[in-house]
Amino acid sequence: MFATLVFLLTLVMILVHVGEWVLLGQLARAARQRIAPARSPFTRVLGLMNFLRFEAFYYVVLLVFWLTTESLLPGVAVFLLGAVHVGGWAALERKQSLPRLEAVATMAGGPEASGLRRLLAGIAAFDAAEVLVLAFIAYRLWPTL
Repeated sequence: MFATLVFLLTLVMILVHVGEWVLLGQLARAARQRIAPARSPFTRVLGLMNFLRFEAFYYVVLLVFWLTTESLLPGVAVFLLGAVHVGGWAALERKQSLPRLEAVATMAGGPEASGLRRLLAGIAAFDAAEVLVLAFIAYRLWPTL
């Protein structure tokens, strides 16, 4: 039962990353055009901080699963990705410092914002690598269902 829950959450995590790429794409387009990104109901509900909260929750569940079962999951990847997401979430919640999408697009569209644009591209690349790990986790969990 726990394996099924983790498998389903892993599939949701892959979908969450697709949603993140949509948001990052909106930010990139808005920054290039120097306008505020579109605020659809999708982006209002699933803002950057909500994505991070869900990812932190997922990695806590995944870490508990990894520690309590004899699974074939990649332990180092589970631990490192979990530490990055839970640590990032805790730090940002404590500081309340994650800006709204409009503020990020405004900063990314500014003349001195090449560093921020590189950061957003780095986040997209990190998420792409993370999706590969998530796909591997789903692949490993599939036979245990």
